[in-house]
Amino acid sequence: MDRFFCFLSESLPKNIILNGQELALDVSTSAAVSCLLFLKNGAVSDNSKASFCSLRLLGLSFEEVLTRTGCSAADLDKALGEFLSGAPRKRSASAEKEQAPLFDFAQDSGAIAAAFRQNYGLSAEEVQSLHWWEFLTLFENLSGDTAFNSIKEIRAMKIDTKRDSPERIVSIRKAKKAVELVTNCTKEEKRKSIQAQIDNAF
Repeated sequence: MDRFFCFLSESLPKNIILNGQELALDVSTSAAVSCLLFLKNGAVSDNSKASFCSLRLLGLSFEEVLTRTGCSAADLDKALGEFLSGAPRKRSASAEKEQAPLFDFAQDSGAIAAAFRQNYGLSAEEVQSLHWWEFLTLFENLSGDTAFNSIKEIRAMKIDTKRDSPERIVSIRKAKKAVELVTNCTKEEKRKSIQAQIDNAF
């Protein structure tokens, strides 16, 4: 049976346990997003990424954590990855498939902040200080009438070359160009993204 996290009965995690030792986490949205943005940087080594996430979330270097707890690098990676992934829940098969991204926390930060203000009355500073798991569940349940959701809808639009008129195709492409994601991905990541867009178009 899949593990579900119940926001109505369980306490949000504030630490991770490695080899029986508890280590306090910086559970803020700002810390988690900083890590996710750093992890996306294709020009940075895996060791640098691991070190950054350890320092940002635990306040300790990767090596310090391994020495203090005696855990393996793989165990630490897994624990931090599980926290960044959000509350345990069952994901649909379609959600597991690799899809072209519809948002970027850096590029869309203004639209996301505006959506949180519109939906929940929270300022950008309040959003940054939310527990990461709370932020994610609010983020996933933003209403459809925000500019942010409109941006995602445009990015997700598919072009049907057989049914769409030439004018509509031009209009869709123009709209998508206006909100397209700018990435610093590797050639391989870019190739996969382009292929995903091609697959979605036909």
